[in-house]
This record gives sequence, structure tokens and C-alpha cells, in this order.
Amino acid sequence: MRRRSMRMRRLSRAGSLAVALALTAACQQATSVSVRPSPSPSINGSSVVVVTIDATGMDPRTLHILGGSVIAFLNHDARTHEVRSDPHPAHTECALMNLDPVPPGGMVQTRPIAVGQGCGFHDEGDPTNPALQGFALGH
Repeated sequence: MRRRSMRMRRLSRAGSLAVALALTAACQQATSVSVRPSPSPSINGSSVVVVTIDATGMDPRTLHILGGSVIAFLNHDARTHEVRSDPHPAHTECALMNLDPVPPGGMVQTRPIAVGQGCGFHDEGDPTNPALQGFALGH
């Protein structure tokens, strides 16, 4: 009986040691893995960030994107939207946001945004509606 008890303790210790080693290895492996964002769609080699427009507004409205990326505005609303640069009505802050009208079901895209470039934008049809305003910053 005593031998069996000692044998069970050894197995228990061996099992605990194996679990501890496995956890240590997993932690070491996890810290050495670099995390990369999931791949974005691409247009002409540029990453694309999609902003959806619907009856409730634009989503997302705040964009922190990689320099060189383009922003595509996809209209899921029943009416046409016109994305323009801030400030309203001058539209002079960021020329790449002065886009063609986006018909229902349509899409328009910006030129690539530069690193450090900040662009405020709004829907020209409702320029004071916060749900139809946004900001993009290239990193």
C-alpha cells in the first residue's frame, strides 16, 4: 500500500511538472509571436479601409489607418451621400476627401492617405449631423 501511495505521488508530481512545463513553453512561445493585423482588401496595392454609410450614419467614424491606405465609402442607404473634406463649406482641409457622390449601393474611394495626414470629413447633404462626420489619421 505504501509503495502504491508513493507511486501515485510520483505520477502526480510528474503530471504537475508536465503541466507546468507546457504552460511555461506556451507563455514563452506567446511572447515571441508577433501580432499582425488581419489582411485588408487591396486596390492597386493599397490597403483599403471601408466606411459603411447607412440610414444611421457612417461606421466607423474615427479611423487610424496605415499610411498609404485608401478609404472606401460604401453606401448602404436609400439616398445618395457626398463625402467632403472639413471644414464646411470650404472643404479645404484634405482634398482627397472631396469625393464624387455615392449613389445607393455604390462606392467611392480616396487616394492613399499619407503618414501623419489628418482628414476631417462629412456628408455634404447633412454637414452638421455628427453621425455623418468623421476623422481619418494616417500612421
